[in-house]
Amino acid sequence: MNRLGKGLLFLFLSGLVFFPLLEKAEPAGALEDLQEINEQIEEAKGELLRMQREERSVLNLLSRAQRELAQIETELAEIEEHLRRTDASISRLQRQLTELEREIVALEGEYQNRQRVLHTRLVAVYKYGTADYLELLFSATNFADLVSKYETVSYFLRRDLGLLEEMQAARELLARKEAEYMERKNRLVVERRNYSTLREKVVDKRREKAVLVEKTRAELKRIQENQQSLEAALDELEELSKELEKQIRKRQRTEGLGTGKIIWPARGRISSPFGWRVHPILKNRRFHSGIDIAIPSGTPVQAADSGVVLISGWNGGYGYFIAIDHGKGISTAYAHNSRLLVKEGDVVSKGQTIALSGSTGWSTGPHLHFEVRENGTPVNPVTYLP
Repeated sequence: MNRLGKGLLFLFLSGLVFFPLLEKAEPAGALEDLQEINEQIEEAKGELLRMQREERSVLNLLSRAQRELAQIETELAEIEEHLRRTDASISRLQRQLTELEREIVALEGEYQNRQRVLHTRLVAVYKYGTADYLELLFSATNFADLVSKYETVSYFLRRDLGLLEEMQAARELLARKEAEYMERKNRLVVERRNYSTLREKVVDKRREKAVLVEKTRAELKRIQENQQSLEAALDELEELSKELEKQIRKRQRTEGLGTGKIIWPARGRISSPFGWRVHPILKNRRFHSGIDIAIPSGTPVQAADSGVVLISGWNGGYGYFIAIDHGKGISTAYAHNSRLLVKEGDVVSKGQTIALSGSTGWSTGPHLHFEVRENGTPVNPVTYLP
């Protein structure tokens, strides 16, 4: 169970233990219970603040992850569009290459035919020599017929050679186009392969980011549920604290029993002030409801003002403990004594020795723990002391 779970369980069990005490609380038990509850309230508030900070942190993380996921989705859509365009370009080039190859085949066939015709004529010239052409020319009946026959022979020769040259140029042009198209296709294939690799990486990134978003949402839900539970426990503790303070106030006199001016119960150095501190035994932050006065064991402890002893006896972590009601909602407490010199119900005067100091209960060494309470609530004793 994590720290928060243990804390919530402790608060719940504390409520089960303390609520019955409201009916039958002894004075010492009521003050001890109130102190414990007030400490739990402060701890719960601190835990609640920590949860709120954690909630804000997780919300920021979730918001950032969602923005990054949206950016990844946009990036992936752009890559898909590039792939679609590249595939379309490859398909278009492939169709052009197929058409070009058909043209090359047709042109090659015609070129071969022309070569065969020219070859046949050249073979005839070689076989029969130039005499046939001379005979053809000399057989002319007149000059006009001679010119006509000469032009006919020249025309066919020039035409065959011209067609061969044209077809050779066309074939070379088609070959260049084919090479150009193939180069463009190869570039597009490489580009498509690169986009496909990039898409795989982006898809993996999207998957990881989606997992992070879901985990963050689950964490946020857990924090919010724990926060609700802690708020409910805090409400119960605060109600319980109010009830205990009422019980303490009922036991206190409304009329003034003391002078209204508090004196030091013992002279010494303040070794631990009022308020939050690291507890010397528990080693965690706890609310210190009084001040610790460093004095040797056996030092006389004096009543800070006149009043009636509410509590005198052993009180758990307080050790040997005395609480005095001074009336008008003011009370004082003296803890960790080695010996008590008054009992419950005794009327004491200001400066009267009521105990001898010690180190009983939860204590790391001889000192006097001194508290001042207003209507059952601890306040800083220094504000009352001269």
